[in-house]
Amino acid sequence: MILWGWNTNILKQVEHKEIKCPICLHKGSIIIFLMCRVYHFFFIPFFPDSKYIYAICKHCKEEINEVDVEKEDRKLFNTKSYPEHISIQSWTGTFLLLVIIIYFSLR
Repeated sequence: MILWGWNTNILKQVEHKEIKCPICLHKGSIIIFLMCRVYHFFFIPFFPDSKYIYAICKHCKEEINEVDVEKEDRKLFNTKSYPEHISIQSWTGTFLLLVIIIYFSLR
Protein backbone atom coordinates (compact mmCIF):
# COMPACT_ATOMS: atom_id res chain seq x y z
CA MET A 1 0.00 0.00 0.00
CA ILE A 2 1.44 3.37 -1.05
CA LEU A 3 0.33 6.40 0.94
CA TRP A 4 0.61 9.57 -1.09
CA GLY A 5 -1.50 12.66 -1.53
CA TRP A 6 -1.64 16.23 -0.40
CA ASN A 7 -2.47 18.30 2.63
CA THR A 8 -3.52 21.91 2.87
CA ASN A 9 -1.67 24.34 5.14
CA ILE A 10 -3.07 27.66 6.28
CA LEU A 11 -0.31 30.25 5.92
CA LYS A 12 -2.30 33.24 7.15
CA GLN A 13 -5.80 33.99 8.39
CA VAL A 14 -7.13 37.55 8.14
CA GLU A 15 -10.51 38.87 9.23
CA HIS A 16 -11.60 41.91 7.20
CA LYS A 17 -14.01 44.24 9.00
CA GLU A 18 -14.65 46.55 6.03
CA ILE A 19 -15.89 44.01 3.46
CA LYS A 20 -19.59 43.28 3.13
CA CYS A 21 -20.64 39.68 2.42
CA PRO A 22 -22.25 39.53 -1.05
CA ILE A 23 -24.60 36.73 0.07
CA CYS A 24 -26.00 37.82 3.45
CA LEU A 25 -24.91 41.52 3.23
CA HIS A 26 -23.47 41.37 6.74
CA LYS A 27 -20.51 43.73 7.13
CA GLY A 28 -17.32 42.67 8.88
CA SER A 29 -17.73 38.91 8.85
CA ILE A 30 -15.38 37.87 6.02
CA ILE A 31 -12.38 35.71 6.90
CA ILE A 32 -9.73 35.25 4.22
CA PHE A 33 -7.34 32.31 4.41
CA LEU A 34 -4.06 32.21 2.50
CA MET A 35 -3.53 28.51 1.85
CA CYS A 36 -0.96 26.24 0.25
CA ARG A 37 -1.24 22.62 -0.86
CA VAL A 38 1.70 20.40 0.13
CA TYR A 39 2.25 17.02 -1.55
CA HIS A 40 3.39 14.16 0.66
CA PHE A 41 4.57 10.55 0.41
CA PHE A 42 4.06 8.32 3.47
CA PHE A 43 3.05 11.47 5.37
CA ILE A 44 6.44 13.11 4.73
CA PRO A 45 5.93 16.48 2.99
CA PHE A 46 7.90 16.70 -0.26
CA PHE A 47 7.06 19.97 -1.99
CA PRO A 48 4.48 22.76 -1.86
CA ASP A 49 2.19 23.81 -4.64
CA SER A 50 1.14 27.38 -5.35
CA LYS A 51 -0.66 29.57 -2.82
CA TYR A 52 -4.35 30.34 -3.13
CA ILE A 53 -7.07 32.29 -1.33
CA TYR A 54 -10.13 30.83 0.40
CA ALA A 55 -12.71 33.20 1.88
CA ILE A 56 -15.70 32.43 4.05
CA CYS A 57 -18.38 34.47 5.79
CA LYS A 58 -18.64 33.87 9.55
CA HIS A 59 -22.26 34.94 9.57
CA CYS A 60 -23.81 32.82 6.79
CA LYS A 61 -20.99 30.20 6.56
CA GLU A 62 -20.84 30.50 2.76
CA GLU A 63 -17.71 30.44 0.61
CA ILE A 64 -17.05 33.72 -1.16
CA ASN A 65 -15.42 33.98 -4.57
CA GLU A 66 -13.43 36.87 -5.95
CA VAL A 67 -16.05 37.60 -8.60
CA ASP A 68 -18.80 37.96 -5.96
CA VAL A 69 -17.24 40.84 -4.02
CA GLU A 70 -17.20 44.46 -5.07
CA LYS A 71 -14.52 45.63 -7.48
CA GLU A 72 -12.49 47.64 -4.94
CA ASP A 73 -12.32 44.63 -2.57
CA ARG A 74 -10.96 42.20 -5.18
CA LYS A 75 -7.36 43.18 -4.43
CA LEU A 76 -7.71 41.29 -1.12
CA PHE A 77 -8.13 38.08 -3.12
CA ASN A 78 -4.69 38.43 -4.71
CA THR A 79 -2.07 36.15 -3.14
CA LYS A 80 0.61 38.79 -3.76
CA SER A 81 -1.12 41.09 -1.24
CA TYR A 82 0.03 38.75 1.54
CA PRO A 83 3.81 38.48 2.03
CA GLU A 84 3.61 35.13 3.84
CA HIS A 85 6.14 32.54 2.72
CA ILE A 86 5.73 28.79 2.53
CA SER A 87 7.49 27.15 5.47
CA ILE A 88 10.72 25.22 5.08
CA GLN A 89 9.01 22.18 6.63
CA SER A 90 7.10 21.73 3.36
CA TRP A 91 10.38 20.64 1.73
CA THR A 92 11.38 18.04 4.37
CA GLY A 93 11.05 15.01 2.10
CA THR A 94 12.93 16.66 -0.75
CA PHE A 95 15.84 17.57 1.54
CA LEU A 96 15.85 14.07 3.03
CA LEU A 97 15.91 12.49 -0.43
CA LEU A 98 18.71 14.84 -1.49
CA VAL A 99 20.81 13.90 1.55
CA ILE A 100 20.31 10.17 0.84
CA ILE A 101 21.31 10.63 -2.83
CA ILE A 102 24.44 12.62 -1.88
CA TYR A 103 25.39 10.09 0.81
CA PHE A 104 25.19 7.11 -1.54
CA SER A 105 26.88 8.93 -4.42
CA LEU A 106 29.91 9.83 -2.25
CA ARG A 107 30.24 6.33 -0.81
